[in-house]
Amino acid sequence: MMFRLIISSLLIVLIVDNSNAQAKNNYNYILSIEKFKKENVRGTSSWLIECTLFNNTEDTLSYLSWSCSWTRLFNVDNKELKIEGFDCEENFPTLNVLVPGEKRQQVIRLLYNRRIVNSKSKMFKIGLNLIKTTSTHNFIEKQKMHNIIWSNRISLW
Repeated sequence: MMFRLIISSLLIVLIVDNSNAQAKNNYNYILSIEKFKKENVRGTSSWLIECTLFNNTEDTLSYLSWSCSWTRLFNVDNKELKIEGFDCEENFPTLNVLVPGEKRQQVIRLLYNRRIVNSKSKMFKIGLNLIKTTSTHNFIEKQKMHNIIWSNRISLW
C-alpha cells in the first residue's frame, strides 16, 4: 500500500512539473497580431496583417527564413483565408536573428477564399513554423521541421 502511494505521488509530481515546463516553453517566443488593415486592390479584398515575433528568452534566437518565399513559413487556421505569397527570381535561405527582448515585425497579406460560402467561425490565428538553426546548411531537411508558434486569435469581420 505504501509503495502505491509513493509511486502515485511521484507520477503526480512528474505530470505537474512537465505541464509547467510546457507552459513555460510556450512563452519563450511570442507571435502576436497587433494591427490589421483591409485593402481593396482591383476589386479584390485583402487584409494586411502585422505579425510580431518576440524573443522572450535570455538567448539569441536564430531561425530559418527565405529571401522571397518567407510567407511559406506562415499558416492560417481558417480555411476561408489564405496567405498570399511573392514571386521572385532569386529565392534563397536566410537566417533571421533576434537578440533577447527583440521583436521582428512582418506584414502578411491575407486573401479571402470566395469558394467557401458558409463560415463556421469568423475568428482565426496565424502560425509560424519557427525553425531554429544557426546555419542555412541542409535547409531542405530543416524545412521539414514543424515547430508552429500560434498567434493570438482575432476577427477581421
